[in-house]
Amino acid sequence: MKKVISMILAVIMIASVFSITATATSQDTSFNTEESSLIYFDANTVGWKNYKKIFCCIRRTNGHLIYPEHSEESLCTDTDGDGIWSYDMSDLLHLFDTYTSLVIRFYTENGNSTSTLNMQKSDIGDIVFSTSMQTSGTPIIRWLKDKSVKDAVNMYESKYDVKLETNRYYFLMPNGENGQKGDDPQSTAYGKFAESWCNEYSEGPAVFWWDSGEYDPPVYPGYNLQHLSGGVYYADIPKEVKQIIFSNDIEVSFDAVYDPMVNFVRETIAIDTENKNEMIYIIDPDKVQLNDITEKQIYDGDWYHYYGYGCYGTEKNGDSSDCIRDDHHHGEPICSDISAKDALSQYESQTGEKVSTYRYYFMMPNGENGDRSDDPYGYSSEFVPSWYNEYTDAPAIYWWDTNLYNPEEFPGYTMEKGDTADVFFADVPVEVTTIIFNNNVVFPTYDIMLGLEYDRQSINIPSEYYDPGESPNYPEGTESFDNMIFVLDPDIISIGELGLKQTYAGEWYYYYGDNCYGLVKDGDESNCLHPSHFDEDGNHIDFNILGDTDRDGVVSVMDATEIQMVLAQLKAWADEKAEVLADFDDDSEVSVLDATAIQLKLAQLSY
Repeated sequence: MKKVISMILAVIMIASVFSITATATSQDTSFNTEESSLIYFDANTVGWKNYKKIFCCIRRTNGHLIYPEHSEESLCTDTDGDGIWSYDMSDLLHLFDTYTSLVIRFYTENGNSTSTLNMQKSDIGDIVFSTSMQTSGTPIIRWLKDKSVKDAVNMYESKYDVKLETNRYYFLMPNGENGQKGDDPQSTAYGKFAESWCNEYSEGPAVFWWDSGEYDPPVYPGYNLQHLSGGVYYADIPKEVKQIIFSNDIEVSFDAVYDPMVNFVRETIAIDTENKNEMIYIIDPDKVQLNDITEKQIYDGDWYHYYGYGCYGTEKNGDSSDCIRDDHHHGEPICSDISAKDALSQYESQTGEKVSTYRYYFMMPNGENGDRSDDPYGYSSEFVPSWYNEYTDAPAIYWWDTNLYNPEEFPGYTMEKGDTADVFFADVPVEVTTIIFNNNVVFPTYDIMLGLEYDRQSINIPSEYYDPGESPNYPEGTESFDNMIFVLDPDIISIGELGLKQTYAGEWYYYYGDNCYGLVKDGDESNCLHPSHFDEDGNHIDFNILGDTDRDGVVSVMDATEIQMVLAQLKAWADEKAEVLADFDDDSEVSVLDATAIQLKLAQLSY
């Protein structure tokens, strides 16, 4: 395990020409070792020279020293000579039965010493490192497995058996062209200074405060914030805290002018938090203090009311219409304007190659918010409705593993209408191994407010076949999914962090036509599993009833109205079979006489 840690830290250190190890912000637990009594210290990160021994000084939280300094009991070990020293806590683990935490620091035989650091039992197996390389001053040390504000508050509440009252503060962290996360989440031109809050040493922000007593962060830059979405982070901080500082989780030595890490440090001024609960802090790129010597960048900004989904503004009870974030108003979404059929035809025409395909069906939910009145799935789940919306009335299909005839971009290709209003299909090259069905709506990257309200898609769906035993529904496996239909399961859904974007799982079924599907390969309507195809007594409903023009499984006055509206060109047929079933008087022509015949039949007057 020690070698693994050493290799990981070596990779981190190579990232800088100065061999500087930087703060790791993820809540990673991979550093827990099978040697569960060991903690580690990376001496390569502190810049010490001319030493032969490193000791670990451990104190109780009341200040009492466990072992004398420079004693054999305090001696660390560097077995491989790689600068990664370990200390065995096996004789001290019992102390955690009495103390929630201990205090540690590392030092050498010739006077070098680090800052102190709190240690909980959960830190056993983790590694301590310094946030900067330095030859003078006291190196500030941290655990590689950083603690979040949430973790810190939870530990305090657990220790004292109390419930802290907290305020929630949001922060929008600039990414910038120089960051790892792409573009700046704000569309305003940040210029030189705000571009690189996210860089190779930091993935997210931290928060620090100093006026709340025992639950203050023990060392700057403090605790990590929790990621919400995009560039938005948040922290629930004790109400007693009056001022905070947001940073990009990087700190430098006291001798900062000689520390190249200062080029990566970003932080705010000390920010007043009074009456700012549930608000978001936005930095102003034109209000930056640039230290004349170190060039350390410190930003001012302002608080705004937070509406969610990355939107903020000056109205306390505002919504998306009050959002002053420019990049949330891009307008129209990206929708596919080419069908899978046309894309395949174009490829075959250009290459002269005939492509072997499988036909995949998909049942697209309508929902009460869609263009059609009823959900074909027959479920009452709040999530299944509204795959239809004002931007599209057909799903799209996407794949990415055939090189030559892949869709150029998501959402892919539009599917063709099948034999009913809710079933669509696409002929896809047999080489494709994974597909995604979606509702053909993709908004620009940062248009979160609009995009998440409309965006619906399936998970990545294997599209080859089931091996024997792979699916409990098909214990003997399947030859392929050719001519099968994918049906969503509203009970297997992933809801995004913001609570809107919906991604569905489901299952492949053999398709019998007329919205009927089942687990029997050569089955018919008697094997249909469609929940809305059965009456209250469990009898299957014939979906090809003469006169059932609105395709709801029964003949009613609504079917007569449907015929009249179609003839008046006020709407289209529900599906391609509706027109056939509309010929109620069987004269090979659909006319107002068919509507009259249905009405007479219902009134039991004739016909």
